[in-house]
Amino acid sequence: MRVLGGPRRFGLGKQRTDVICALRAVVRTASYEVPFYRDTWRAAGVDPALVRSPADLIRLPVTTKAALLARPGAALRDGRSRRTRIRSHTSGSSGVPVTVEMSRPEAVYRSLLYYRALQRNGCLSLPLTIVDVGPIPTDRRRGWAERAGLVRLVRLPATMSIGEQIERLRGVRPGLVEGYPTCLDLLAEALEEQGIASIRPRLVAARGEVLHRETRERLRRVFSCRIADYYNTEEVGNVAWECPEDSDRRHVNRDACVVEIVDSEGTPVAEGVEGRVLVTNLYNLTMPFIRYDLGDRAAWIAARGGGRCQCGSTAPSLSPIHGRDDDYLWLPDGRRISPRAAGTLVPKRPSGGYVKGLRRFQVVQESPTDVRVQVVLDVEHDADVRRVIAENITRLHPRLRCEVERVDAIPVDASGKFQKVISHVTPGAGQVR
Repeated sequence: MRVLGGPRRFGLGKQRTDVICALRAVVRTASYEVPFYRDTWRAAGVDPALVRSPADLIRLPVTTKAALLARPGAALRDGRSRRTRIRSHTSGSSGVPVTVEMSRPEAVYRSLLYYRALQRNGCLSLPLTIVDVGPIPTDRRRGWAERAGLVRLVRLPATMSIGEQIERLRGVRPGLVEGYPTCLDLLAEALEEQGIASIRPRLVAARGEVLHRETRERLRRVFSCRIADYYNTEEVGNVAWECPEDSDRRHVNRDACVVEIVDSEGTPVAEGVEGRVLVTNLYNLTMPFIRYDLGDRAAWIAARGGGRCQCGSTAPSLSPIHGRDDDYLWLPDGRRISPRAAGTLVPKRPSGGYVKGLRRFQVVQESPTDVRVQVVLDVEHDADVRRVIAENITRLHPRLRCEVERVDAIPVDASGKFQKVISHVTPGAGQVR
């Protein structure tokens, strides 16, 4: 099938007509060539041909992570060669990661969009040295930008001790420091305590979690540069960037996606009303994400005079993202561990890959030495799933004890948010609340 509007989905600075063209291409491709959407829309009795603009997306049902996980492989476009696909994994903010696949041109475009978004808050030039703080890499191979000599990437995984992180950081002159706020905060705290003031990037980009004001201030003191929050997801890449003129405003990346804010029924909410964040990826035809529920919450912010922000952007504005906040774990020796270190580590096998059949999990710390992991499992799951999870947790500290409990469901809280890591330990006191 000829894909309509193909070139426009890779356009930069998309205008309304470009967005509409790319959206139609994505929806039409999904309706013909992606089993998940073809079957889901047919069962719902909807006609995807009626989706002619972003306002028409409401005609389609909401796509959830649980629905995608229930049909492995069904969200992939028919007939695409697996050898040409790039794979990444979500952070598992709702408990279990999703494997995201895209073509090489789609992966390059995604990286380009993020680089352009970074430029909104910092003057970055290539080649660029990037220090990535927090993510635990699943693929040790160098990306296309590294192979091309455009980027030098220095990884500081959340599972690496702070001492090792600082040692690796010495001698590096990064243009960009990026990562999860909790991991950035732990690193900055250690640098401040040791009086190390030689790390001077042009920009610190926080992503993946809530960037609290105290963390922002510490990062500014330690790195003496601009600190900016980026709303990034594996399913889209950069969804929105922090306005350089207003830290409470996030501008939607219209080149990458269409964003909807909806209520529990999937109906758009009014400006200023917090709701669920849905995204429709405008460039990934390999594995489309259409009206996909990210599990986050936000609200639309009113446009300023004439629809143009003080920073020059005309893109719609979101409030800071909610629903990405987890607790630190406190180890028996008093150290703090980023929730990303625990949450990302749980479903992984030391040899690589993920345990199979793990639908959702939640880490609950009962005391400085006791951790309980609740798991929801598919009927078909790895027989050693409990042992692997327990060993992953106890690797964080030899005195940690871990109980893995199978449950039928893990509820969200009263606000509809899911917290993946919960600690009942009073910070610094080693006492159960």
